Amino acid sequence: AAQLELLVHAGASLTSCNKEGDTPLHIAATWGHLECVRMLVENGALVDATNHLGATPLHLSLAHRHTNVASFLIHGAAADIEVQDTSGDTVLHAAVRDGLLSIVQSLCRLGCDTDVPNKQGLYPLHLAARYGHTEIVRCLCLYGCNTEVRNQDGVKAEITALKFGHSDISNLLVKVRNSVTQDSFIRQLLPNNSPLPRFNIQIFGHSDVGKSTLVETLKTGYFGSFFRRSKPLVTASAQSMPASPNKMHIEM
Repeated sequence: AAQLELLVHAGASLTSCNKEGDTPLHIAATWGHLECVRMLVENGALVDATNHLGATPLHLSLAHRHTNVASFLIHGAAADIEVQDTSGDTVLHAAVRDGLLSIVQSLCRLGCDTDVPNKQGLYPLHLAARYGHTEIVRCLCLYGCNTEVRNQDGVKAEITALKFGHSDISNLLVKVRNSVTQDSFIRQLLPNNSPLPRFNIQIFGHSDVGKSTLVETLKTGYFGSFFRRSKPLVTASAQSMPASPNKMHIEM
């Protein structure tokens, strides 16, 4: 970082590229050098410059799992989160593919488009289903992704999950799709100009699969101050019925 500072102060170009089209910011992001990334951005480096593969520094930081660099580019440098590289991947595709849940949550909170296919016809939901990222599937559903989308072969994400041995994700997507409350709770979870009503969300799946993270997402999202656990029912019939291990209710 000290050597970079000397070069920057000496007037070194921040936009020059190597043969791959990478700028100094691309290289710093690739190697995870946060202080160098910060210094380059503060001195006017182009945050959304693309290399010959159409990748931005944010793409490269995610491809190499440097989440601290990615978080800075997203929140500290206002990087464009909708840029698609030459493969059609957005940064959401990259984060989902590598299971970077915290980045996926950040992108969704910022309103990224969850339903953009890449050139293989794969949506972020398909990638999460393929690689078994259950909590990311829940997050995408929470933020209103379309569970009915099909890839270029006409395959839905639930079938992709089955193909790669992730039956829990397939079952989750089937239940979300078939739930009569799905449209209602997705609409109410998305920010809008109306007052936030009280409602119940029914979360499907095994009690140990991703629910704690989803609850934390709710607590830290747009409506964290409204969050509270639902109170147990006190009716005789409810007391006589054993709690289902496959459902959880959250009252908001």
